[in-house]
Amino acid sequence: MAIYTPEVLSSRDAYQRFLTGDADAAALKPGPHNLAHRWDVTDFEVKEVCHWVKTLFLTAVSYLLRGLCLTSLSNRVWVLSRHELAEAQFAKAAQAFQDNLITRSINTYREEDADFYLQLPDSIKFQPLGLCRGMCYWYMHLLFKTQLKFVDRVEHLRAVGDLFAHGAPIQAALLHALPTDESLYQLAKLDVEEEYATIPTKNRSHEALIGDLNRLDPGKYFIYTSNHVVVFIKMANQQFIFDPSTGTINVTSPLLFQNAMSFYFDLHDQKQEIFIDRSMPRRN
Repeated sequence: MAIYTPEVLSSRDAYQRFLTGDADAAALKPGPHNLAHRWDVTDFEVKEVCHWVKTLFLTAVSYLLRGLCLTSLSNRVWVLSRHELAEAQFAKAAQAFQDNLITRSINTYREEDADFYLQLPDSIKFQPLGLCRGMCYWYMHLLFKTQLKFVDRVEHLRAVGDLFAHGAPIQAALLHALPTDESLYQLAKLDVEEEYATIPTKNRSHEALIGDLNRLDPGKYFIYTSNHVVVFIKMANQQFIFDPSTGTINVTSPLLFQNAMSFYFDLHDQKQEIFIDRSMPRRN
């Protein structure tokens, strides 16, 4: 059964019906409280190595299939390789963040959505490098849509974040495929104040960048480095990051914040600033 039927892609109104989020909102439930201690340290290390080996093998197979012009099959194997990569990264993240890692996330298509990347509609392109932007927009959409369903804020973040544990929901993949503009925010039912803040990066330490982020007022933000997008949620006494490549992290200290963002700071093009957009629920 095709995910993106001609009816889904037929008009703006059809997009909007597809992006209601009603089914996801109805299915929300808090996930497991303890992700990091499912295995002991030795088990983590063994699993990490095994998943890296599988990642390299599947990546090579995907390139081989693409060279043979078997594009659909190459895409399928590529997604499998990204899931193996996510397992390797999770093993490392679970050791780094321990109980502060409250949900996990995989920054690619879900394996069960194979009909998408095997039979691509002309209007949507396969995204081999990830779906972080669409995942962040859909995460924020669901967070605002369901904010009255939970009293406990951490339980709410855990429930929404758990929807990304097996990859990007199909709505997130669609949002990632569409151009980022005001009409996209309308579809996602978000009011976005673009460039609410900008952070210069040239010749600045990671600690300085984290200090700037910590000075933001309480609110819900998109943080854009030159190669990635994460959600930053700042409350009066708590801070969280939703990273599509890792999961939901309770950043209880500047060091944890730095650990969560260092990889993206390292990859960031220092000729550019880090852009911060503030997001609120759309009222109409």
